[in-house]
Amino acid sequence: MTKKSVVPTLFRRWSFILAMLILVFAGYLKWNSSLMPDHVNIPTQVTPRPNAREAYTAAEAMLVDAVAADCANSNTLVAASSEANEKLSSWIPTKRLLTLAEKDRVLAENAGAFAKLHQAMKYPYPMSQDRSFAALFPYFSKDRQMARILSLQGQVRAQHGDWDGAIESYLDAMKIGGDVAHDGTLIGSLVGFACQAIGRRHCQSVIAHLSTDIARQAAHRLEAIDDSLPSPDRMLQMEEWFTQGSLLDLFRRKNWRRQFMYLMSSDNQDSSSNLSPGFLLAKFWLDIESPREVYRIYSGYMDEEVSIARLSWPAQKTARQPKLPTDPMCRVLVPAYAVVLKDRNAVALDRLLATDLALQAYKGEHGAYPPALSDLVPNELSHVPQDPFFDHQPLKYRRTGDKYLLYSIGQDAKDDGGMPIVNTDLKPPTYAVGRGQDQKGDIVAGINY
Repeated sequence: MTKKSVVPTLFRRWSFILAMLILVFAGYLKWNSSLMPDHVNIPTQVTPRPNAREAYTAAEAMLVDAVAADCANSNTLVAASSEANEKLSSWIPTKRLLTLAEKDRVLAENAGAFAKLHQAMKYPYPMSQDRSFAALFPYFSKDRQMARILSLQGQVRAQHGDWDGAIESYLDAMKIGGDVAHDGTLIGSLVGFACQAIGRRHCQSVIAHLSTDIARQAAHRLEAIDDSLPSPDRMLQMEEWFTQGSLLDLFRRKNWRRQFMYLMSSDNQDSSSNLSPGFLLAKFWLDIESPREVYRIYSGYMDEEVSIARLSWPAQKTARQPKLPTDPMCRVLVPAYAVVLKDRNAVALDRLLATDLALQAYKGEHGAYPPALSDLVPNELSHVPQDPFFDHQPLKYRRTGDKYLLYSIGQDAKDDGGMPIVNTDLKPPTYAVGRGQDQKGDIVAGINY
């Protein structure tokens, strides 16, 4: 065999080997991309009947002139948009603030919704079993709307001098928030925090006007709401179960990859015409993605997040944070919200408010504030309120003459002696508690809420 005939033979041989390797690799990718998750263990629960979720939805469906109530609650112009105009009763003029009499009329129209709501609060709130990326949860916006109307009711009651009724309305809004946090999704937890913030916003202005008995009852009620809240690790665990169930639902669908790209697109439009390099790379990766591997990577990352969330706040700040998955699909799925910090902030504010109410009740009965928070137990509170940012330590408290200083040490986990947090992220800077873990200062009662 001549030298010239050997070269084409070797080329054909290596070309054949390379082609076979490509076919084997392509076959492996096809096989790998069809592997479904194994070792699946997602708990489910039987939804009780009746339950708070269905009863809340029924109460919210009864709301009348909710847009007007929203505007009145936020002190914005009534019917500032054409969409709002279509939803308002004909008797409400547009482009101006509602008078107190008009607010009274809006609230009177919603008396049936309020009665239904109070009935709903007697029922247990179930964890959602609707585990699908296509789930819309339309009731969350209604929950916030109901909380805002309750806030309006509290403000109107305060204007009429009904301080006891005002605190009841504000705590009703916070009760909704506490219940919704059990929904089983991270968005449910965030809506719960929002409803609690809406109810908490005006409480401080009411406390000094409360009778001893009502202040004590309000303190115990808020303490019960706080005790019923799911812990941060529980919130993340429920979010993991929701996403795992949604992944299994997605993987059972034909053309699930295309459906996932559609669901995750910002405008829910068919993105087949998108030819950007980033999109094409993500699409290629998704085409060869193994459902089993996606499920494994996501579950492993979330298990680490749940484990860290079980630690005390100071331990969390020094713990090694899990590395974000490199898998494009998992990077979309992992939580983007600092839910643990949001929960700690909300719990701190709730406990400060409950303690404020208990201190008011104690002073009403004894004529002065107590020397220590332990003196509030068991009459005003069932236990000494703990600081969620401090290892097994109570909130900071000291009397200063006929006043007192009450605070949590805050996100930086350092006692700054009651120097309040100033949120410089807002313009102008305010005392609102922000998101940063290293935000300096303490969360001070009467200042930071």
